[in-house]
Amino acid sequence: MPQPILYQTTAFDALSVHEFQFAYSGDQAYRNRLIIRNNASNAVVYDKTLTTFQLRHQLPAASLTNGRDYNAQVQVIHKDGSSSALSNKIVFFCFTAPVLSFSNLESEQIIRNSSFEAALSYTQPEGELLSAYQFTLYDIRHAEIYSTDLLYDQTLRTTLSGLIDNYHYYLRGAGVTVHGMEVDTGYVPFSVEYIRPSVFAVLNLENLWYEGCVMIQSNIVSIEGTSNPSPPKYIDNEWVDLSDPEHWVRFDKGFSIADDFTLQLVGRDFNENSVLLEMSNQKDKIEIRFYRGNFTGYGEVAYFVLTAHNAAETYVITSDYIPVPSSDEAVPLWVRRVGPLYEIRVQGPDTGSCFAGEGLANYRGYLLSGGLLLRDSILHT
Repeated sequence: MPQPILYQTTAFDALSVHEFQFAYSGDQAYRNRLIIRNNASNAVVYDKTLTTFQLRHQLPAASLTNGRDYNAQVQVIHKDGSSSALSNKIVFFCFTAPVLSFSNLESEQIIRNSSFEAALSYTQPEGELLSAYQFTLYDIRHAEIYSTDLLYDQTLRTTLSGLIDNYHYYLRGAGVTVHGMEVDTGYVPFSVEYIRPSVFAVLNLENLWYEGCVMIQSNIVSIEGTSNPSPPKYIDNEWVDLSDPEHWVRFDKGFSIADDFTLQLVGRDFNENSVLLEMSNQKDKIEIRFYRGNFTGYGEVAYFVLTAHNAAETYVITSDYIPVPSSDEAVPLWVRRVGPLYEIRVQGPDTGSCFAGEGLANYRGYLLSGGLLLRDSILHT
């Protein structure tokens, strides 16, 4: 008579109903018997038979005790009373259900900035550890906007950037314990309302006539970057040398692109077929590369390619062709976004200024916000 195979089960809360499942290839099962023993003493703590054709046995709540480990076997009984051999033996654990919550975010909380460091709190009475966790950001319709990779450190934190003013979001934290128990914060709603400065211009001038002077007030925020090496290698105190593939400059703290923008990059002596600039929000990414080519009707030319990656597709657009610049010739490059559309232009000796009354290419953009990475060229500072 065939032997049933009892499937392994993850840890569970003994105060909840739990279902054991098994496989059996013999005659129709009429009853099944589940035997559970204390794994330390091997004393039987549960031995019951259920009448069911299904290949599963439902263990009632409070049949076992949390904080202990057990072993189990199952046996199939046919309608004529004959029974199979006992199944394989599995070992499992019972723990009180762990609790995962946000320590610094309450339901309907208002965030006053475009970035927020979310922090989780994890508790479990018997000391069952959290193995991995993940943060996921959703819009008001519960559509996923951004999700971290599985995180294994014990900081239980992540930084959300690019939050949009007057938007409503949901944030969810989920994880799994060492012995496979799943834990979840649920969807926690919050909204974003920026703190508005009293002056909205970059510079505000006030005539102090009684003192015979003008007061200048600035709202400019300094954005500090990181680099490898640190500090970066400079040329003539005007250019930063990133021609070594291992060298880079990154701006990813206090910096985000959430709306329309025009970005200018001036460089020279570009490394061919390498990433010069990368914009990313950790989920979607835009890269710009430099190329040289020999084309009929143009001869040898230089150009730049913008490639956008997201989870669904990759899209590529190309700049105008320009004569191949010399190693010491500065080349201005512009990237512009208006709504969902992107354009890339390069200014050479014969191309004139960029974006002068011209429309954008038909390209739908995916970059919402994120950091800026520069490398593989010599860039003007």
